[in-house]
Order: sequence, then C-alpha cells, then structure tokens
Amino acid sequence: MPYEIEFSPNAMHHMRIIEARDRAVIWAAIREQLQREPMTETQHRKRMRPNRFFPWQLSVQNFRVFYDAAADPPLVIVLAIGIKEHEKVRIGGEVMAL
Repeated sequence: MPYEIEFSPNAMHHMRIIEARDRAVIWAAIREQLQREPMTETQHRKRMRPNRFFPWQLSVQNFRVFYDAAADPPLVIVLAIGIKEHEKVRIGGEVMAL
C-alpha cells in the first residue's frame, strides 16, 4: 500500500521559494522514493544521525528533503526542503550544520 505524503507548512514554504523546474524534479523524486518503503535506506534515502531536527533525508541532486514516516497508518510527512552547500544545508534562508 503506498504511503500518503503530506507537507508541513514549513516544507510548503520551502517548495514555493524553489524554482519551478527544481520543484518538479523534487516532487518526482518524492513520489518515486517515498511512496513505497520510505523507511528503507538506499543510495538516496538515509536515516539521519540522532539530531533534534529530522529523522530521515532524501537526496535529490543538490537538494535535501527531510521527512518523518510511520507505517501505521502509512504516512510520510515532509518536514523541510533544503539546498546542500558543501557540508551545510540552507533551509528557508538559514544555514544548518546537520
């Protein structure tokens, strides 16, 4: 059964400030990678080291989609979307070291 995907208000804001062509690429990757087995690590999906922000990360080119997932009910909540810049990620204008 496919996972339902929801966006937090912050993630919706992050998507709006990303260029349209990049939004399309990100949205396609979210559908492809997170609708089935979002809690299985792959080359593009990984569980984050314990931190106070995000449990999972999806890599899409130089973007990072941070999310949480639950199996019952099957739900993925996209929490934030950032741009990877060297060893840091810019999320909504703030630089974060994750």
